[in-house]
Amino acid sequence: MVLAILGGMAVFVVSKMGGSSGLNPEELPSVTLPHATSPASGDSPLGGYVNAAAGAACRSDYQAVTQAAATYAALHGRPPATMAAIESFFTSPITSPYFSISIDSGKPGTVEVATAGHPAVLGDTNCAYAG
Repeated sequence: MVLAILGGMAVFVVSKMGGSSGLNPEELPSVTLPHATSPASGDSPLGGYVNAAAGAACRSDYQAVTQAAATYAALHGRPPATMAAIESFFTSPITSPYFSISIDSGKPGTVEVATAGHPAVLGDTNCAYAG
């Protein structure tokens, strides 16, 4: 008896909705999705989001490399001279088309960030230009 009542209610609801969402397709707004372009073009409608995400990733990666360099120094009694020395601390390599993070070979343990059009500098200042 309960199943018959629920089934009848379901048939009534579906018939009132026209068997779909109840919206007339002609009444739905048309939506054009923006497309992302290459980082170099700079004309992407998503450019602001790409820049913010790349900057956040850059700062996060910078902090991870800085912590790995400090851990390496604590374990080995000297700072790492290259990124290769600390690669074992990461499950995957730190790579990005928007920035590069390295250890200055002339100053072991010094973590630098470079972005397109900006030379490598100590610290994460260049992360503002990522993306």
